[in-house]
Amino acid sequence: MKLLAVVAGIACVFLGTSFSSAAPLGSHSHPAPASWPHGYTSIRLPAIGTFKVRRAFLPQQAADTATPTATVSPTPAPTSNPAYPDPVTLLQNSFSVYGALTGVHFENITDGDQQSTIKLHIDAVGDATCKGPSLKAKVTGKETLEGTSQSRSSKFNLIQVKTSYYKKGKSTKNVWKKSTATAAAVFTFPVDNPLACPNAPASSGTGSGTGSGSTSPTTQIKDLTNLGPDTVAGVSVWHIQATEVDIDPTTGATTQALLDYYVGQAHPLPYKYLATVNDTTNGVKLVFQQLLGKFGEKVTIKAPTIGSSKP
Repeated sequence: MKLLAVVAGIACVFLGTSFSSAAPLGSHSHPAPASWPHGYTSIRLPAIGTFKVRRAFLPQQAADTATPTATVSPTPAPTSNPAYPDPVTLLQNSFSVYGALTGVHFENITDGDQQSTIKLHIDAVGDATCKGPSLKAKVTGKETLEGTSQSRSSKFNLIQVKTSYYKKGKSTKNVWKKSTATAAAVFTFPVDNPLACPNAPASSGTGSGTGSGSTSPTTQIKDLTNLGPDTVAGVSVWHIQATEVDIDPTTGATTQALLDYYVGQAHPLPYKYLATVNDTTNGVKLVFQQLLGKFGEKVTIKAPTIGSSKP
């Protein structure tokens, strides 16, 4: 079955960086590194026609106003209720707090659909620490040819310690074996450490190429607004939303993504994050969701014994 050609991977990184009090937040462009810098959200976007696979870097900081090289369909600027806290301040505080964390429990959920023919669902649940950095997770994934009984699944346990990967599942006869970054991904989607660790290695999603040469697209973050109170796992949060517009510097082609942040009301912790890419022209939709909890709790992760079924 052909893989869902939606995205090669999504990774979210939170770090304390400065925002301007003005909206739109502005734009930023830079050379494409082997791995994305901290303080950015990186979304790997699909190839569309001659527009090759590329990685969109979403800066969590203000810069000068963008000058688009292509026309972007206008979207109405949302209006925050003046009774709600300022979204810029909330995100600035949230990034600052999260950037100082060294341990977290996470769940990454990826859902994709291509022209109602191929559906993808990936769920990775685990713990991460900046010691190493390291992570451990239980990963499940399923890709389905809609309208048929044809599908394929992936289910395994994953441990990463620094740049070393270990995998346990059906393909390893349910014992721990040394793995590669590529084999540690599920349907080419990486499972990444969500923490903003200063010594983090390159993502397991890198290495398959950005396809856009030496420069990455120009990114504009606009329409930042506080949509009001909400709850995540029983915790009272503020729902903050923004639109990202990505413009390829060579072709002028644009891609938009909707970003949703759910920041705690009592403490500005990022309990939930969503990135949604909806390409109606090509019938491709992808939603990445990250749930976070147990902030700051001590997490101990060790490399497993090769050939053992424990832990």
